[in-house]
Amino acid sequence: MKKKIIFFGTPDFAVRSLSDLIKLKFNVIAVITNPDKKSGRGKKITYSPIKIFCLEKKIKILQPEHLFDDDFEKLIKGLKPDIGIVVAFKKIPKKIWQIPVYGTFNLHASLLPELRGAAPINWAIAYGFRYTGVTTFLLNEKIDSGKILLQKKVKIDPIENYKTLHDKLSEIGSDLVKKTIKNIINNKGVTQKTTGNEILAPKLTVDNTKINWNKKIDEIESFVRAMSPYPGAWTEVKSKEVTLKIKIFKLKLLDRIKHKNLNIIFKKKNILIHHKKGTYSIEELQLPNKKRMSVRDLLNGYTFDPKLKLVY
Repeated sequence: MKKKIIFFGTPDFAVRSLSDLIKLKFNVIAVITNPDKKSGRGKKITYSPIKIFCLEKKIKILQPEHLFDDDFEKLIKGLKPDIGIVVAFKKIPKKIWQIPVYGTFNLHASLLPELRGAAPINWAIAYGFRYTGVTTFLLNEKIDSGKILLQKKVKIDPIENYKTLHDKLSEIGSDLVKKTIKNIINNKGVTQKTTGNEILAPKLTVDNTKINWNKKIDEIESFVRAMSPYPGAWTEVKSKEVTLKIKIFKLKLLDRIKHKNLNIIFKKKNILIHHKKGTYSIEELQLPNKKRMSVRDLLNGYTFDPKLKLVY
């Protein structure tokens, strides 16, 4: 008899793993995802990517408001799961993750213990890592700290941004999930030795996604790629009349000519940043309450006040 699996996940990153399990006829008896949210100006209810997938495939969906509720615990016990799988989900209480016969394991988008935390993909690029990867580990009471089962290392390309690395790791992660299931069933895989420093990957906030123009020129370009297309690295430009918060999604390093002052230059066809160690061209950005677009398209119908200065 096939082992019964319960799956915890919410965002796009989790869809690939769940989709592959369904394609390969793994016995996924229920999927736990976050409750629906209201978003946008009209406050319309939106479904998570995992819920949309489950509705299409007619998979049982559970959306508990509180994971600690006794009724939810009883519900999970009643399913009599053999294995629990977590991919991009919030912290799960011990009384839930200890229910499956073989335990519950998590897929994390880094080579633990490196990049422990909520945003490992973004920070791998922002920190200038040349390599990252995916890890499966058994859940325990500490965040991202359980016994490691399997890991897979991948190279970060020099032009990688959050989206491209996200998609790469979700694909590789799905393969690791399948291998981990088989190893657990066959009593293999606990534990794999790891190396690396315990570098944290904190949750992204308004404060830590702001561009620090005083950093080295290559570090700034990496930071912008790390936050593109989500959530977007941002900066401010200011004049006496107005302050604009601008999200920048793509920078192009034009040269390494030194400039005395850090400044932004608005031209007819492009926008330049004069850094102390070189010159950037802003290729893609987003103005407040506007869509993301190329600078070339933006400047066809929008004129910046030449008095605007970079805030840093």
